[in-house]
Amino acid sequence: MNQLFDTSPTEDQDSKKKRPSKRKATSPEPAAPEPAHIDDALAAILSRPAVILGRLDNHVACHRCLAACHDIVDEDGKEWLIECAFCGLKEWFPAIEGHLKPKEVGFVFRDGRFAGRTIEEAAADPRGMDYITWASKEHKRPSVREACEKFLLTASATVG
Repeated sequence: MNQLFDTSPTEDQDSKKKRPSKRKATSPEPAAPEPAHIDDALAAILSRPAVILGRLDNHVACHRCLAACHDIVDEDGKEWLIECAFCGLKEWFPAIEGHLKPKEVGFVFRDGRFAGRTIEEAAADPRGMDYITWASKEHKRPSVREACEKFLLTASATVG
């Protein structure tokens, strides 16, 4: 078969002189570290909300591990979002009338950054504990200082 163009090599590959590249030698990029493997139960525990509304023990069995210990983590109308205390499975469950005790209304800030909020709500805010610590020492009203001091004492007693 005739070829239109000559495709035979003009030089041997071995006889060709190699020139150094003008590009900078780049080192291969280090591979990004793979995220640590966290199993489902640990991930569920780490993603749980900071506030638990109550406990629901011996009322319903978990569909995954059959445990009967649940935390009530959210409330939406007449349903609760419950989370298994062992495996972390979350599911909606009909609310049980009268199961959760009504919250006591504690000290409420009446002005300032946290006006209308309780000390517990302020503590959940990212800068809330800084404010409570400051208010326990330097607030102009003695009632605010006393309430913040009391909260800090009870909060440290439950943590330690």
